[in-house]
Amino acid sequence: MIALSDTTAGLLQRCQTCGEEKVVEAFTHATGRDGITRYRYECKVCTATWKRNHLAKPDIRAKNRVYWNNYGKRLRTTREGWARACFKACKCRSRSKGIAFNITVADILAVFPEDCVCPALGRPLEFGRRSSMNPSLDRIRPELGYIVGNIAIISMRANLIKQDASAEELRQVASWTEEARALAESGATRPWRDPASSAALVAPRQAGPMKREILLDLPRG
Repeated sequence: MIALSDTTAGLLQRCQTCGEEKVVEAFTHATGRDGITRYRYECKVCTATWKRNHLAKPDIRAKNRVYWNNYGKRLRTTREGWARACFKACKCRSRSKGIAFNITVADILAVFPEDCVCPALGRPLEFGRRSSMNPSLDRIRPELGYIVGNIAIISMRANLIKQDASAEELRQVASWTEEARALAESGATRPWRDPASSAALVAPRQAGPMKREILLDLPRG
């Protein structure tokens, strides 16, 4: 191996796998126990070829399939694992959608309820399986993004109910839901619409003269 320095640019090194001499930039870096960063003995092309052939083996593919199928389950079984997975997902979503993001895994764990109960619904949060009571990271004010002081841990169900609605809109929806269910229990039909107000808003259709299209059979010249 050749030690990494500013004077290695343009130097040649022989790959021990393919036997070709290539510039040192064609080799990946490796750090030894002594803390010195060196170039690997194998070029990047040979390393990528070996990885591709190794991962294509049936037994390796089966092991990887089992590992990644259980990867999400392992992350969702503990509070710390969920926080790490949530951090990565929110960071990727913020980058793709241009949302402000300056939080860390520690910030997520700091706002996690100590009693592991959803502060919005008062029901215990669940880990390990997909459920509406799984914890979720909420932006208190969605327009501010994932920043310190604007995040909270609530259940997935509470987050779906909240979405980007304001507190006043949520109160209006709750009030309407109570009135609609009370009318439905009393046997009223279509409780979500007041017939008097609907009749006032919809103007009656006025009959007008019928239009007829007259086709003239003109002689062809």
